Amino acid sequence: MQDPRETIRQFIWTNHIEGKLPIELKDNTRLRTSGLLDSLATVGLISFLEKEFDVEFSALELTVDNFDSINHIVSLVSKKMK
Repeated sequence: MQDPRETIRQFIWTNHIEGKLPIELKDNTRLRTSGLLDSLATVGLISFLEKEFDVEFSALELTVDNFDSINHIVSLVSKKMK
């Protein structure tokens, strides 16, 4: 399996940034609080993560903070995969 960090970065880049915004997507780039990902994009990301990593998120985990950067997303996914 590919590194979760790179898999997540590629999904976000390909589906939400590439060709739309001239930015560099870093591990600490603010995704939700900056508006790069809106609520609909976040739902798509959550669906992707659940399928790709065979995890399931509880309603309490679906916070803006948990999905605000690649670092936060990787941390959450890693905890669920254990």
